[in-house]
Amino acid sequence: MSIGRSIVETALKLQTAYPRAPALEILDQALEGHRGSSPDFESIDPVTGRRPHPAYHDDTDPGTPFADLLRRAFAPMLDPREMLLLSMDTADVALCSRRSKAADAWQEVIEKFATRYDLWTL
Repeated sequence: MSIGRSIVETALKLQTAYPRAPALEILDQALEGHRGSSPDFESIDPVTGRRPHPAYHDDTDPGTPFADLLRRAFAPMLDPREMLLLSMDTADVALCSRRSKAADAWQEVIEKFATRYDLWTL
């Protein structure tokens, strides 16, 4: 099992076992022993075991259970509905502007995650 897969599965199991635990504490436990690593978070379809998941490519993509844990840990005020804009293809100027802001906000979440656990620094 890859490091990324191990992190995701551990985090989601902890979240299920301790639904009231703060997201950051769950991530701290799930990433124990993985600081300074370069995990691959490519998704796996839980039904077939194949890569990637049919609905998303990466477990850190907005809309995934692991990504929601990241959002709650590093940007709890970020509206998860705004993250849905990242999967939309639109020419609407207002929606494009909102999508751009959502992409920037999500990048900040990933950067905070990477910084806290010293990920991808090799």
